[in-house]
Amino acid sequence: MASSYREQWKDLRRRGRRVLVGFLLFPLVPVVGQALHGRPGGSRILLAFVLGSMLFTVVSSIRAILFRCPRCRERFFIDGPYRNSFTRKCLRCGLPKWADEG
Repeated sequence: MASSYREQWKDLRRRGRRVLVGFLLFPLVPVVGQALHGRPGGSRILLAFVLGSMLFTVVSSIRAILFRCPRCRERFFIDGPYRNSFTRKCLRCGLPKWADEG
């Protein structure tokens, strides 16, 4: 069972890295804008980059928050209307984050 936990925690790390990449794309907007300034179709390309970055970040964030607990299979970060993206344990069963076994 521990190996399955390990794989699921690996998936959570992967989801978290994608969220981080999404947020790190935003400082590139002015750089891309400057590079495309005055070029034909540059504003459309910049708009596509901005919208793509936003969509990637939103989808990645939603996927991360919907992560299921390896032990109880409920949402790790959500308990009814309550949500905590920074919790160190499952809000349903209390499994500590990164635990090897339940």
